[in-house]
Amino acid sequence: MPSGWQQRVLVFEEDFCSPDASLSPQARAAIQALRPRAFWHCAASVQFTETATGEVWDTNVNGLQRTLELASDIGASVFNHVSTAYVAGTLSGRVPETIHLRPETFNNVYEESKLRGEHMVDAYCRAHGLGYRIFRPSVIIGHTQTCRSSSNAGMYRVLDLLEKFHEVVEAKQPGHFQKHSLKVGIDPEATCNLIPVDLVAEEMLSLAACGDRSLGRVFHITNERTLKVAEFFEAACPLAGIGRFEIATSTTRLSAVDQLFRKGLTHYSPYFNCRKTFDRTNGRAVGVDRLQADFHWDQERLKVFIQSWLARPKREKEVVS
Repeated sequence: MPSGWQQRVLVFEEDFCSPDASLSPQARAAIQALRPRAFWHCAASVQFTETATGEVWDTNVNGLQRTLELASDIGASVFNHVSTAYVAGTLSGRVPETIHLRPETFNNVYEESKLRGEHMVDAYCRAHGLGYRIFRPSVIIGHTQTCRSSSNAGMYRVLDLLEKFHEVVEAKQPGHFQKHSLKVGIDPEATCNLIPVDLVAEEMLSLAACGDRSLGRVFHITNERTLKVAEFFEAACPLAGIGRFEIATSTTRLSAVDQLFRKGLTHYSPYFNCRKTFDRTNGRAVGVDRLQADFHWDQERLKVFIQSWLARPKREKEVVS
């Protein structure tokens, strides 16, 4: 028999991207018997590429609509929705905790679909008498204690690219990175916000525990301490075998190797050239910022997370990458 949390978990596999998706009568009856108060929606497609537009929209918009209907149908009174801090699109500066953002455009379909999802949650819940919370995590990384992550998205996708890029270049030009730096076109003041997964979970659960005080609000689940993108590359490049990193300017002459790396970063480059600060007023109002008080975040701590990812067993890289 399962023990601990497993005794409190029922698992049902359903595809809510399908137009005719629905729970079986048995599953519906089992869930309704539990009289659930809160519904948590954490599913998303995080693909950035144009070729994934259909998948992203089906999951993040159409699938969300069906889960909202399910939440209402099974009698939940609160809908907790996990969005992303990057619904801000091309906005820069301080990003407020409101669904009424007006970015001029989006960097990709993922951002656009998630902001559309927030508007859907707000409209549906108001119309059907459900309370709701919208959580906006930034870039989620591994656990604060183990540094482990089961995801290869976000920061980890860039680390994989650096590692593979180093291998390819060194195979063709042995010793290249002992003689040459890697020049990357980024805004020297661009920021990146990385937050460990356990802090994300703690903050969201703490906000849910606040009850009615946290309903009808947007919360940035982001790191209180923002690093610069340049600090990320300064930490990551040597660990990936690329000894030196330089910021390329408009007058910098890029080598063929530099240009190849820039091409590989195409879908991520918007995040290396934005200056965003995520407002956390709503979370501070109910005290969740205290959960990060003992977490010291700087470039040295970042290196520990990077080392952990790059040092994982080869078989694990083959499965995740």
